Amino acid sequence: MALNAEQLAALKFVADGHNIFITGKAGVGKSRPVTSILSDCESWNMKVAVVCSSRIACSVDGRGTVSTVHSFYGLGTAEIPANMILERSTAIASLINKIRNVDIIIWDEASMSSSRILELVNLLHQSLAVDS
Repeated sequence: MALNAEQLAALKFVADGHNIFITGKAGVGKSRPVTSILSDCESWNMKVAVVCSSRIACSVDGRGTVSTVHSFYGLGTAEIPANMILERSTAIASLINKIRNVDIIIWDEASMSSSRILELVNLLHQSLAVDS
């Protein structure tokens, strides 16, 4: 099925290197642009990781790395202070390499994650950007 104008605009925005947040109730057409983004990234030889708020929510196309956001970023239960989580996560070389070796991250059901988790992931990416 072809993408509508709004979905094509989202796909172009991603192709131009921008971040997007696709939201809406069930049935509005969120999965089609995500599937197109995955296909395009695959054709561009880009590495994609798909993360989600819970194992149940990990239902996006199975290509790429699919895991919970907690697992992908080494957050654990994220109950300790943010600085301790960042220290723990950034001390794991394999975790840092995994994050740095991904070109695109698709966060399925991001709205199901707490603001704390969104902030922790943002802090982790900022920390890795400074260390580069």
